[in-house]
Amino acid sequence: MPSSRRLTQTSSNFLGAPLAGLIVLAFCLILLWHNPLVFWNDDYELSVLPVFADMARSWSEGHWPILSPYSWVCGNLAGEFQYGVFSVFVNAVVIVVWKFPLTFPQQAAAVSIAHLFALAVGAFLLARDRQFHGEANGDSSGLRRLFTSSLLADFPTRF
Repeated sequence: MPSSRRLTQTSSNFLGAPLAGLIVLAFCLILLWHNPLVFWNDDYELSVLPVFADMARSWSEGHWPILSPYSWVCGNLAGEFQYGVFSVFVNAVVIVVWKFPLTFPQQAAAVSIAHLFALAVGAFLLARDRQFHGEANGDSSGLRRLFTSSLLADFPTRF
């Protein structure tokens, strides 16, 4: 049975999670206003977005984008699957973004902002679930609980 604390946080999560995403969205729009190519650089323009374009082409032709003659750039077959081909979120974003007549830099911005929005919402919900309230009141127990959780227990062994 869930604790009463989680039950009382439902309404604040319902408002706070989208608000966290909207803050990120506003920040990204400010970045785009200053530099329209901010999301269109390096690996994104050389490999990530062209692969997403190939995924959108496959979906528009009615094929699952797992094997494509255009996406294999190296001899490593196991490591060269389409980016996010098994992710419902990535596929949904790619399908929706490619329905609009956008240039590659605009598509890069839309896909990146969608990912950052989802990341902000998820980070907010994770912090609320771990009861992390910051250190504004001098209490570091929320931060300690966040970093000692089972989610991050094996973090040092990953790098």
